[in-house]
Amino acid sequence: MFTRLFFIAIAFFSTTVWAADYRTLEWTDLMTPEDRQKMAALPEIEHLGEEIMLEPGQMSLDLSQFLDQGSGNPLDSGGSSNPLDMGDAMSGFGTQPNAQQQWREVLTATATVAELNNQKVRIAGFIVPLEFDDNMVVTEFFLVPYFGACIHVPPPPPNQLVYVTMEKGIELEAIYDPFWVSGILTTEGKMNDTGFAAYSMAAQRVDDYSE
Repeated sequence: MFTRLFFIAIAFFSTTVWAADYRTLEWTDLMTPEDRQKMAALPEIEHLGEEIMLEPGQMSLDLSQFLDQGSGNPLDSGGSSNPLDMGDAMSGFGTQPNAQQQWREVLTATATVAELNNQKVRIAGFIVPLEFDDNMVVTEFFLVPYFGACIHVPPPPPNQLVYVTMEKGIELEAIYDPFWVSGILTTEGKMNDTGFAAYSMAAQRVDDYSE
């Protein structure tokens, strides 16, 4: 019993020391002060349909206005290949032009925080797989702040997306589980068919999420 407790204590201590080597980020840390101000000033939008959270406790979007457009991506207007092309999507909000512009600026924000470039960080989020190796191990993915982003609901703003590469990969058993992802963050953007990430990371660790 003593031996077992000893090794548990060693494992806990090692994890704590390791985590201290990385700066823990909140998702809002990836936004510039200007973009945070714009987010805080967003006008409320009231709908009777289903709502989804873009940033927990801060703002929401109504999915119902997009369901009749025949597109899984509400930012994809008329089959456009540009993930930043809002097209007619904003017309579904039923708001005044000024409010639409405010939402457009937040949803397409690409500005990054320069001081985060080449920093060792860790951030908690959900994994959207992009590439697998021959053993179906995920080697490239988007890290997103809420479950289902880029798949079932509108993607986050580009500066709320992190494109992650991991040489050894991760065996992803459930995409609805959150993870801590740690590595070297850069302000180099990455675009593919799924979306555009304003940040990239070379991941060194992926761990189950815990407070």
